Amino acid sequence: MIPQNFRSRRIVQLLGVALALAMVATFGLAVFPAAQANFTGSAVTLSPGKYTGTNIYVPGEQIQITLTATPNDVISLLIEDTSATYTASINNLTIGTSGQRIVPFTIRPTWPDGFVYSVRATDTTSGQVRTRAFGIETYSVNLWTDRAAYLPGDSVNVSWAVTYIQNGSLVPDGVGVLQVYDSAANNLLSVPQYNFSAPQGSYAFALAATVATGQRGTVYMWFNDTAGLREYQMTTSFAINPLGIVLQLSAATYAPGGVVSMNIYTRVSPNPANPHTYDPVAPDIPVSVNVTDLSTGNVVSGYSATSLATDANGFLTYVFQLTSTPTTGNYEVDATATAHGTMSASTSATFDVQPTASLSVQISLNKLQYASGDTIRATAQVFPSTARVTYAWTVVDTATGNTLAFAPNVGPSYDFTTPTTYQGTLRIGVEVNDGNGTTASASANAHVAFGYLALSLDRSEFNPGDTITATFNLQSNVITNPTYYWQVQDASGATASAGSTTGTSASFTTPSPTASRYYTFVVTASQNGRTAQASQTADQVAGYFLTVTPDRSSYNPGDTITLTYSLTTRGTSALPSVYHFQLGIYGMPYKAVDTTSASGTLTYTIPAGAPTGDEILQVYEGSTGSSTLVVVHVGPVNPLLMDVAGVPLFDILIFLLFVVLLLAVVLLWRRTGMGRAPPSAETGKPSTPPPPPPSGPSQQTAGPMSVACKHCGASIEITTSKRPIEVMCPSCGETQVVQ
Repeated sequence: MIPQNFRSRRIVQLLGVALALAMVATFGLAVFPAAQANFTGSAVTLSPGKYTGTNIYVPGEQIQITLTATPNDVISLLIEDTSATYTASINNLTIGTSGQRIVPFTIRPTWPDGFVYSVRATDTTSGQVRTRAFGIETYSVNLWTDRAAYLPGDSVNVSWAVTYIQNGSLVPDGVGVLQVYDSAANNLLSVPQYNFSAPQGSYAFALAATVATGQRGTVYMWFNDTAGLREYQMTTSFAINPLGIVLQLSAATYAPGGVVSMNIYTRVSPNPANPHTYDPVAPDIPVSVNVTDLSTGNVVSGYSATSLATDANGFLTYVFQLTSTPTTGNYEVDATATAHGTMSASTSATFDVQPTASLSVQISLNKLQYASGDTIRATAQVFPSTARVTYAWTVVDTATGNTLAFAPNVGPSYDFTTPTTYQGTLRIGVEVNDGNGTTASASANAHVAFGYLALSLDRSEFNPGDTITATFNLQSNVITNPTYYWQVQDASGATASAGSTTGTSASFTTPSPTASRYYTFVVTASQNGRTAQASQTADQVAGYFLTVTPDRSSYNPGDTITLTYSLTTRGTSALPSVYHFQLGIYGMPYKAVDTTSASGTLTYTIPAGAPTGDEILQVYEGSTGSSTLVVVHVGPVNPLLMDVAGVPLFDILIFLLFVVLLLAVVLLWRRTGMGRAPPSAETGKPSTPPPPPPSGPSQQTAGPMSVACKHCGASIEITTSKRPIEVMCPSCGETQVVQ
């Protein structure tokens, strides 16, 4: 049960004291002539309590006392309780030229709780007196029961919590008492009262099985600190009522072999003869179900159950399956709930068993929409497809209920030509009959209009001064030579332009500066009282573009994403002065950032332990409503897909491989001497002469099948007699022609 807060009975009683104080203040006002009335306006006001918002204050809290009187009047204050035991005074308070003076007063921590205090202000200049009552309260108390209502014999669990009004924390141990009474003030506990000291706890007790129903139990509690300064009283109540039971069957008729399902509710009901599911729950109540065959009067044991019980919400679902025979029958379900072995409630419901019709039919139409004069083709599909049936078709005007056509024994397809004078919705229906007593029916609606007008605008957005051109095309069997009446409406619904044409287009030049944030073309095709209409809207260019670029494409949990953003306008939209950004990865905490710049950087730290993979980062700006999504990778990535200075590593490696292969080709080309020019001597430096030919015994003379290399002198063997021939020196790689 929801906790209930009540001010103490003592406070309620002391409201009379406050009223008396107010009467004293009024009397004090009356005994002085109006000419001496130097208090003005509200005279004396107390600022609302910081923690209660009322004229109730906690110990140690400061009250702001506002005095309003004639400037230079002298005021004396007396703060006291009704017994004058606790008093404080502030004297000789002179009202300034503003006519007001604010005086702070701190509630004494040693003053006890109670609504017995007042501020008494005396204008010593005129003798007028004003009094304002206030209270001191330290504790806030919640007192509740675990349920709203109980049965005789149920266990009632009472809980409480005593906290400080100032900060909501539990108060220290004190002295507490619980008492519980019925409506006749009879004690419902087995002891005179339950004593406790803890500021938070619970106490369970059992209601007697003989307690009278149709009444309320009242829980009374008081709690005070050990010094007796902080006392609080509170009450809550609960209902004591009889047991009720509700039975709901899932259907009224079941097929042989079908599954019967029923919902059963047990309730503490003030009206057990007619309980409702919204009555307070009666949990954990044993329930028995008997199913009786009404044709024999016998209970069907296979359908019945005796070991059921509702759950903590006073609810259960009982399910059983019917046998396949008999194929027809009438049955009664009786459900009985019994609480504590002494209190019971019963209810019943009936259901029938009948064979399910084995015939069904569906209708399909050849079009979604029809023009007046079109032919509607309806097709029926029967299940099972082997069934031999006759078809009876009907056409009904849904607006009037009039039957426009009835066609028995036509077949599975039926054509109906809509009248050229008709516009509305037709219901096409079919009934099939197998001749053995089984029928099935279905219907479908066909929407018919005098014509359908297609309307297009050459632009969906415009800048002031732009011309918007509307083109239109009519499909109709009735409106064959239409006049098109067009009008342009602004955002307020006023007509900005209008005209008529027998062509298929119309134009409108928007004002500059524009007078509306959007314009709507409304075109009506008309002929001989038959019309077709369409409309389209063009909006003034507006809105915002938000672009966001992350500093990297992949991050690890715990990394900080740096986003470069830019917000630009479209059309006449203006940028705000302050931008309210929200950014975050879906499923993770969002971050809010306020800034005054339309471009800059935002940062977002990925939470530690965040899931890895490609994630969606959303950036939303609240002042403009613009947003964008960015995909970032969280967690490790394939090394080849990593970025180096913003360039994918894989691209860098491909480029390096290309360079290496290019160098290899160049070197090989130079090695083979393909296209190599003879070396030229450096300027001012003689070239290195070729080594002299070998002398002595080792000198080789070129024979007819060999020549000496002109560059290095080495012998070049020739294996053919063909001349001239180009040969290459095996020693230095130079080539020469041999004649």
